[in-house]
Amino acid sequence: MLCIRKFLSTTFKAEVQKVWCKWFNRLEESMRAMRVLVADDHRDFRKFVSDYLRCMPNVVVVGEAEDGVDVIDKMERCNPDIVLMDISMPRRNGFDATRIIKERWPSVKVVIATMHDEAMYRARAVEADADGFICKSSLRSGLRNVFGNGVFSPVFAVPDSVPGK
Repeated sequence: MLCIRKFLSTTFKAEVQKVWCKWFNRLEESMRAMRVLVADDHRDFRKFVSDYLRCMPNVVVVGEAEDGVDVIDKMERCNPDIVLMDISMPRRNGFDATRIIKERWPSVKVVIATMHDEAMYRARAVEADADGFICKSSLRSGLRNVFGNGVFSPVFAVPDSVPGK
């Protein structure tokens, strides 16, 4: 990347350099790995999700949190782009933690990952300003939809087998 920047600065006039540099900065940003913080109170589930995400291109798991208080504490240290958040956790639930994250770090994306697939939970996720919603029963396909192409894609996914949703 540094070679390309040097080439641009020595080959083109200043006006053209600005245009190319803007485009190049956007390209560089899109190629940067998505930094993910996984929040769930079940250790085995956190490990499964973290291991699965580590196999995806352009995804880096920067931390794990065991509850809603822990996820807020780890936000500064881990500096994630995306938080994958369970709803039912001790000390602070995922909806409350999502609200706090969106207030303090508005650029961070929060995707709710839960076993609750009722419309009421999706509505509460929207109210909490979540950027996505994945049912754990369709977790793999939901994660592929969100992270699969190397760029964050918001999704409010429900299982295919649930009628009327």
